[in-house]
Order: sequence, then C-alpha cells, then structure tokens
Amino acid sequence: MAESLVASAATPAASTSKLQYAYRAEKSVGMVAGAPAWSPMQSYAKPEGQHPLRAGIYSPDGRLYALAGSDSIFIYDVQNPDEVKLIKTIPVKNALEIDFSPQGTYISSWIRPIKLEDGAQHKNLQIWSTASDGSDDQQVQEVASFTQKLQEGWKLQFTEDESCALRSIQNEVHLLDPAKNFALTDKLRIEGLANFSLSPGKNPSVAVFVPEKKGMPGSVRVHSLATLSVPSIQKSFYKADRGQIKWNSSGTSLLFLSSTDHDKTGKSYYGETNLYLMTPALQYEARLVLDKEGGIGDFAWNPANGGKEFAVSYGWMPAKTTLFDLRLNVLHEFGALPRNYVSFNPQGRLLCIAGFGNLAGQMDIWDRSTLKKVANFQVNNCTECTWSPDGRLLMCSTLSPRLRVDNGIRIHHWTGSLIHLQTTEELYQAAWRPVPSTDFAFPRALSPAPTPSSEAQLYQIRKLNAGGSGTNSGAASPKPVATGAYRPPGLRNREIPSIFKREDEGGAPYTPQKSNGTEKSGIPGLSSSAAAGRGRGKTVPGAAPRTDSQDGGQKKGQNKKGKQQNNGQGRDGLADGVAALKVQEAAPATPAKSHISNGVAQDQAGTPLTPEDKKRRALQKKLGAIEALKARRDAGEKLEKTQEKKIEAEDEVRKELDELAA
Repeated sequence: MAESLVASAATPAASTSKLQYAYRAEKSVGMVAGAPAWSPMQSYAKPEGQHPLRAGIYSPDGRLYALAGSDSIFIYDVQNPDEVKLIKTIPVKNALEIDFSPQGTYISSWIRPIKLEDGAQHKNLQIWSTASDGSDDQQVQEVASFTQKLQEGWKLQFTEDESCALRSIQNEVHLLDPAKNFALTDKLRIEGLANFSLSPGKNPSVAVFVPEKKGMPGSVRVHSLATLSVPSIQKSFYKADRGQIKWNSSGTSLLFLSSTDHDKTGKSYYGETNLYLMTPALQYEARLVLDKEGGIGDFAWNPANGGKEFAVSYGWMPAKTTLFDLRLNVLHEFGALPRNYVSFNPQGRLLCIAGFGNLAGQMDIWDRSTLKKVANFQVNNCTECTWSPDGRLLMCSTLSPRLRVDNGIRIHHWTGSLIHLQTTEELYQAAWRPVPSTDFAFPRALSPAPTPSSEAQLYQIRKLNAGGSGTNSGAASPKPVATGAYRPPGLRNREIPSIFKREDEGGAPYTPQKSNGTEKSGIPGLSSSAAAGRGRGKTVPGAAPRTDSQDGGQKKGQNKKGKQQNNGQGRDGLADGVAALKVQEAAPATPAKSHISNGVAQDQAGTPLTPEDKKRRALQKKLGAIEALKARRDAGEKLEKTQEKKIEAEDEVRKELDELAA
C-alpha cells in the first residue's frame, strides 16, 4: 500500500451513515446500519409466521425493501434507518422471485406455473403497484399478469423513467406501456432469440442475442426503441452457444461475451470464449484480440465518465488483466496473476482484481488515477463480492448453497482492514442498500480505514491468540505447522526448475505444442519426445530405447505365444523354434555389433552376455551412480552414510574393472 495515497482525515460520518445492508439467513432476516455503528436496526420488525422467506431485495433507488414469504410479499420503507415501517402487504403465496422497477413504482413476482382445472394458462408472473392509495388497508391488487413458464429471464426490463417495459416470449420481445396497465404497444420478432438486454440512458436501445444453430452463425443485433423494426447495428459470428451482454453506464456501447460448451480444438475443458465490442452510434463493432491464450474469466466497465474503458481478465492461469479503451487500445496491463474477477467501485476510482472459486481469494486494489497497486489482502471462501455505494468498502459474503460452511459477511476497507464481521448458520442473500454514488464525494487522497466494529476486533483477538490463524466464524483454531511443499531428497536445497513454476513466479509461459497438424497442451520446457515417451510402460535401466516397431513386434509375439500355448500344447511353437535354430546355425559366426547406451555396452543381435560382460556392466553402473553422488555432494547436499561408503569404494570398483579389461 502506498502511504502517500492515504489521507489524514477520516470518512465523514454524515456520508457513511447512509450505508446499510440487509441479509437473509436460514432463521433470520435483518437490516444492519453501516459505519460507524454496525448495529442491527431496531425499528425493523421481521414478519411473523413467515417461514421460509424465499427472497429479499432493495429497490434500485434505495427507498423500499421487499421480502417474499410463504403467504405474502412485504414491502418496507427504509429511507429512515430509525423508522423502518411496513407499508404494503401483497397476497402472493410461495413467490420464488421478486423484482422492483427502477423507481420502485412497481414490483413483480414469479411463482411456479401450475395446471388449472379449466385448462387455462396460469398467469404466474404478476405486477403490483407500490404506490399508496391513502387508505389504511395495506393490501393491493395486481396491475397486470402474464404467463411465464421459465424462471430464467423472467424479469421485466424497464427504461430508467419507467415509460416502457420489455419482456421476452417465444422468439419475440414485447414492448409494454406501464401507464396503460402494461398493454402491448409494439413487438420485435427474431427467430431463435435466446436473451436480450435493455440499455440505460435517455435514448435506450435493446440488444438481442441469437445463438449458433445448425451451421448458421450466431448474431447480436441492437435495435433502438424509436425504430424497433430496423437494427442500428448487428454482428454475426460462430462459436456462440451462450452469450452475456453488458452495457456501459451511458448506454452507448456494449460488450458481448460469447461462449461454447465444448472447445473443438481440445485446448480447454471449459469451452471457448470470445469478447466483442459494439458501438451503435458510430457503427463500430470488433472482436477483442487478446495476447494470451485461454478463456475470459471476467470483464467490467468503468462506471466513471460514461463508461469509456473496461477491464478484462483472460488467459490460462496465471491470468492476465488489461485495461482497454473504446477503440480496443491497451491503456494499462496489470500483470499475470491467478485472478478471475474484476470490479470497479461505483466512482470508478478503485479497481478490484481478485481470484475466487477454486483460487485462493487474493484481492488486489488498484488506484485508477495513478495505475498503482495500493493494497493486497486475502479473503477465503468468498462466493460474492460487492462494493459499497461510497466506494470504500467491500462486502465479501459466503453464501449457501454454494458453500454451506463458514457462512457469513465480512466487510473490508479498500486497504484490506477487516471492518465488520457477521456470521450465521446458513446465509442465502446479502446486499447493500442502493444509494446514488453522487451522494458520496470521493476525495483525491484515499481515506484510511475507519475503526473496526466490536465483532471484528474480537475476531482479530481470537486470531492472534490462535497464532495468526482463524476461520470465518471467528473460532480459535490450533496453530498450524509450516511444513511447505514436499520435495524429494534429490531436489532439496536446490533452485526450483522453471518448468515447475507459475508464469508470475518466473516460470516459462504456457505454449501449446503442435503434433501432426493439431495443437496439444504441453508442459513448458518438456520436449515432445519426452512427453511421447510417457505411458509406454517400464524400461530396463541401461537398455537401448525401444522403437514403435519393436514394441509392436513384441506385442505381436506375445499374442502369438499366447495362441500357441492354447493350440496343441505348443507343437507349432516347437516347429518354429527348430526352424529358428537352423537359421542360426547357417548364419556366419561373426560377432554382432554392439552400441553404448548409458555407458553400458548392449548387444543389438540379442545374443546372451558372458559372465565377464555382465560383471563389467554391473561395475559400470556402479561407477555411474558414484559419479552422480559426487555431483550432489559437490553441490552442497548432505549425503547419507551409505552413500558416503559408496563413494569411498570407487577405487575398488575401478580396480576390478581394469582387471576385467586386462
């Protein structure tokens, strides 16, 4: 961490007092006030008799919070932390999904479709109004309802002013008017439509994705809502079974990640990925060409300045993270490290590059203004990581069912300091209350960490008492013994070869090897001949290397031998042996030529060795072993007593070898 970036003044309490988060656990649902309090909000009362609570969500403007129970949906006004009150009760049973419109005017609910007795379609997607009618009755009636069989992609997508809503159904995108009870006003039909995404901004557009099918390429098309029937820009490509669309904050450009289930080249078990950039206003579209092979782990837009740059994490581990502009020019390279997650804070000042999932949980914080790394810390078992609205804190959650142990919430300052800790038996959701990032003035000099909560301080004390270790639950554990990675005796006290090092540790980069016109993944520094020799079975020490023809001939001979033993008790084999003996007697009595392999003479004709030759070969093998031990001793390695005795017997071995040669 660069000390020059830390300001002397702490974060104003007036700004941090707006922070709060809500969580949904197995036996409790709660709201907690942010720094400097970090205390449960006493004014919030959990609904009674509602178990389980299946979903909880804030409205995008941060005014409301909704909970979906087994009998009803409850809507709370959370603008005042000291006076959280229930304002609406919606009679929906067993709602699995809920979602707010951008301004919190409407709330949508989705339940599993059921078969009705009269055979009609069940309208399981319902839309409700959250506006107060002035009466004391908290129950409301639905505004509109639709049939939505699939849970994936069930949400309606609203424009920012809520003047239009979009939903997808059977190769069509429907435009609905909320002011007219969500009546259909227009529709866009695209055969093979998989998913769509509505852009933010005052002049919204909709991007639709059609996957590759039956030899036809996939495509992404962008349609303006003003001229829906004519696409403003489109891009066709292959290798697109699935797609992910991300718009920048101004809605002028989008990034599209295409992926396949299988990689036909055989380079990756996880399929193949490609990233495309599209700017409809400039009629600009291009594929991002990356300088390292491998899949794309994550990508994210910078929300500052309308989204004029983005970061991508890509390549085989250790992955590489690079910052690009809207013309795909490289602005900065953050190096190659085991990372697969990138995220800008809401103000675009800090960039988090981390490694989650099967990685160790290392997190790097970079200052965008100086392009310097300002912090590095580790968070274990993190399944979800989100920035706070003020851009200074990171909520690292361990959620179920992704992980059913060590569930809880850990809130870290950007410097890596643990600010707050909360654990629970099973945690399902955790989210910050949305607050506009413009409400928080981000200083030029990065602010230091605030005082940790009492839970975080207690955790640190337990961690120190346990000898620097601890679990997410804060329970003390015994101090582990630092053993390190196992190394065989022959490699101890030596430098690790580069083929066993990662690229970020100074090892050789990953390079695929070509064989017979196809590329195969190889180990850096390992030749193709050495790799091809693997799996051929055991070889006799000192013997000549076997060729493919010899291996094949030996296998054929073994098969013939097996057949001979099962046919006439080996009479055909006896005849073959007599014929071979006659050929041997007819051959000239000149000795077969021998060659040297590993310092030992070998007979190519396969004639039996004399006792003198066998003894000579054994002595030569002993000398080779003695020379290897002497080289290890000269390198500074400590030998065992038996190995020292072998070296002392070198003169006797050489004397015996000279006597045989005489």
